[in-house]
Amino acid sequence: MKRVFIDSNIFIDYLQEPQPRATFVTSLFELAELGSIYLFGSAIAFSHTHYVVRRSLGDKLTIELLKDVLRQVKLIAVDEEIIRNALHLPLKDFEDAIQYECALKVTNLYAIITHNQKDFQKSIYPVMSAEQFIKTINASL
Repeated sequence: MKRVFIDSNIFIDYLQEPQPRATFVTSLFELAELGSIYLFGSAIAFSHTHYVVRRSLGDKLTIELLKDVLRQVKLIAVDEEIIRNALHLPLKDFEDAIQYECALKVTNLYAIITHNQKDFQKSIYPVMSAEQFIKTINASL
C-alpha cells in the first residue's frame, strides 16, 4: 500500500471544492477511505488549512470538515527537531521546509503530493501533483 505525504495546499483544495484540480484531490481521499493508500500530513498543515478555509466556509463548518479529514490522515507532529532541521534546509519557504521535514518522518514514503512541485525540488522522494499521482495509480491497475 502506497504511503503519501500531502502538502497544505492539498488539504485546502479538498475542503474548498469545486476547483479544476479538486477531482484528483478528492480521488486521493477516496483511495484513503477505501484503504488503498495511506495519507500523511503535518500537524501544521491542519492549522494552516483551518486558517485559510475558515475565511470562506466559516469556523464551525471548517472544524467539522477537518474532523472528517482527520479520520483519513495520519498527522506528523511538528517538534523541535523538525523545526531545527527545517531552519537548515535550502528552501525558500520555511513552511515548505517544515512540511518536507515532516515527510521525512514517514517510513517507506512513496511520494509527496503538492500543487507547488517547484517548492520541493531537492526532495529525495518523488514530488507529484494529485493529478499525476492518480494517473500513476490508475496506470498500475
